[in-house]
Amino acid sequence: MEAMPKGCSRRSHGALGGRTTGPRPGVRLKALRRHPVADVRDAALDEVTAYE
Repeated sequence: MEAMPKGCSRRSHGALGGRTTGPRPGVRLKALRRHPVADVRDAALDEVTAYE
């Protein structure tokens, strides 16, 4: 697997998701799911926000 570009890791979403300023975490995750880099898209698609 290729290395992800700097700052585009799954951990960065987790670290930034709890912030109270800026867009809601769900909005950011939706944007990452449309990211042009396939590895970033795949990592975002693997994130689970709710279990049914």
